[in-house]
Amino acid sequence: MSISTACEPECVTCNADGVTCDLCSAGYIINTGFCEACPAGSYSNEGDASCTLCDEGMYNNNIASTACGSCLGGYIPNFNASDCTICSAGEYAPAYSSSCLLCPVGTFSSYPDAQCYACPDGHYSSEEGSLYCDQCSAGKVPNAAQDKCVSCPAGFWSDEGDSSCSSKDNLT
Repeated sequence: MSISTACEPECVTCNADGVTCDLCSAGYIINTGFCEACPAGSYSNEGDASCTLCDEGMYNNNIASTACGSCLGGYIPNFNASDCTICSAGEYAPAYSSSCLLCPVGTFSSYPDAQCYACPDGHYSSEEGSLYCDQCSAGKVPNAAQDKCVSCPAGFWSDEGDSSCSSKDNLT
């Protein structure tokens, strides 16, 4: 195959008339004998008859693309896969995601990310989509799931924000 200079540059093989195209390069498709660029959010390989939409969770923001890519963590493709849209705080989106997800209870995300983070020691979050974790008050500590505070048993105590209860016998 040789690239013809008589046809448009995107044309890989010209028709015998020297004006219209028989085969377009990757990122283009033939439309009535001329190469037409695939729109953002789609791509094509050399010789494809139609543009292929980006797979779910993928995007591209250029015309005449030959492939689609993944948004960074904390971002998802917009409705036509032509760009990435940021998730809100309290949400996360791993790479290749097509939707933002709420952080589960016991976790938080104060900025969009590919994951949510466990509450720090002595803290909890009781709702999905938490932007931050709350501190347990004195006499209470977070449960194992870090989704609520539980009272220290009789004979034990904790200061505000402690992650475990201490025996009152340890007081000096």
